[in-house]
Amino acid sequence: MLADEKLKTARGVEVVLWPQTIIDLTQGSGEDLGHTWLSHEGTWALDNVDWENRKIYAPVTMRCMGKYSIDNGNEVIWESVDEVLFADGSIDTLTLDFWHDDDISHLSVGDVVKQGEHAQTAGSSGAATAVHMHVEAGRGKLKLTPGKSPLIPSTGWTHYPNGHNVHPYTLPNAVDPRHVFFMNGTQVMNTFGMSFKFYETNSGWKWDPQLGEQTYYRDGRMVKDEWIWDRDYQSWYYIKPDGRMARNYWVMNNKKWCYLKVSGKMAKNEELTWYFNNSGYGELR
Repeated sequence: MLADEKLKTARGVEVVLWPQTIIDLTQGSGEDLGHTWLSHEGTWALDNVDWENRKIYAPVTMRCMGKYSIDNGNEVIWESVDEVLFADGSIDTLTLDFWHDDDISHLSVGDVVKQGEHAQTAGSSGAATAVHMHVEAGRGKLKLTPGKSPLIPSTGWTHYPNGHNVHPYTLPNAVDPRHVFFMNGTQVMNTFGMSFKFYETNSGWKWDPQLGEQTYYRDGRMVKDEWIWDRDYQSWYYIKPDGRMARNYWVMNNKKWCYLKVSGKMAKNEELTWYFNNSGYGELR
């Protein structure tokens, strides 16, 4: 995502975006055996390097739920303020776990960062060989114990040369990142073959050749019997019960009559002159 980028569905639900301007993975998720990992076996964590911009942006409006400085590095847990749209189409609360920021002293539990704002910075604190962002996403809310990281041992292993192998830690509600993040505003470089989606609004005006008229879609569904405010044209439009845009059409709204002109725009602050032909049909002049 880009700095200050914001993306919502037509119903106002925030869309989960990748939190950096580039996706260039150095470690994939260990749950997916077809991909590369070193210390992520049994987790859904990703390591990412953005060589041009170390900033981590809030993929949704989120609240800091916990921060910890332990041997593996600085860890921060975030939770979406509201339910958000995941890349698999589900709407739920998002949990995020970020590691290795060199300085988290500016963050406090309860802090809220809006979507697109600078939240953290990729770093190399703790068990890190280079500057990067370690991120793992979870679905739903977590029950947190103050001062204690919510991570649990995974079923995978991290293998060390000295033979001291350990289970990598993971969020208890961790989920496949391909089901979480949309790549809008992100330069896609290396994903180890993981296929991510771009969010398509599938909303707005569409010409329907069968109806012979403009129609309006919201999140893939045709709008019917509803008023639409179009920001581009700065006007109200009315969609008839059959889905057609109203033109030369009177409609009652809040017990008052409104008129939709031939363009479909609602008449405002203007006088209208009518001419009635021999058949009795009225036309604007």
